Amino acid sequence: MSRQSDDETLWSQEVHLLQPSRHLNPSLIDFIDHLQSFEYVPEISEVADLMDLHTSTVWKMMKTLKQRGLELQGLIDVSRLGMVEVVLIFDKFLEIFELPKCLLREYAPVLPWGSYLRYVVPRNAVETFLTSLYVKLGVEAREVYVLPTTIYSKPSLKEYYDITTRRLLLSWDKLLARIKSSPRESLPRESPGEKIRYDEIDLHIVREL
Repeated sequence: MSRQSDDETLWSQEVHLLQPSRHLNPSLIDFIDHLQSFEYVPEISEVADLMDLHTSTVWKMMKTLKQRGLELQGLIDVSRLGMVEVVLIFDKFLEIFELPKCLLREYAPVLPWGSYLRYVVPRNAVETFLTSLYVKLGVEAREVYVLPTTIYSKPSLKEYYDITTRRLLLSWDKLLARIKSSPRESLPRESPGEKIRYDEIDLHIVREL
């Protein structure tokens, strides 16, 4: 069987298996789920009280997760800062050095030939931002999505991790359906009536976040 046929067979499977370098146990999975339940960055003592554990035990579990290649990240809800996320898809490949980088959050080439960009922009300045961006690049995006709230990535290990085989069982069809159903809206033709005040200091804070 050819290499191409092998690849097609692999990707045609509904469920794919990922093998982490070191396995997780039920207590660590439960610990991760508890941490992801917070809507803010908790103190160690708060996590210990919630799970009825000693603070030293929480520290040990955090250290174990780090040793096994897992890390936790705090995400800022841009809507609370008067911002929105603007996702753009271009049919043209754009070099990273061509792009305004102050509010750029994600950049990636898109196969076979295009670009994906994600910016954080003041809520009432989306159209102004896009106009200036198009003038600078000399090309308009094929697709534009304005995300009014931050979409948090909180994968449930209880849903995906199989204790018996010690593997992550991922259904790409389910993941794709979940992404397509995520909240999003197209670019409005008129700016919202709500006025938001911001200055260079505010933009600097957003850039640092």
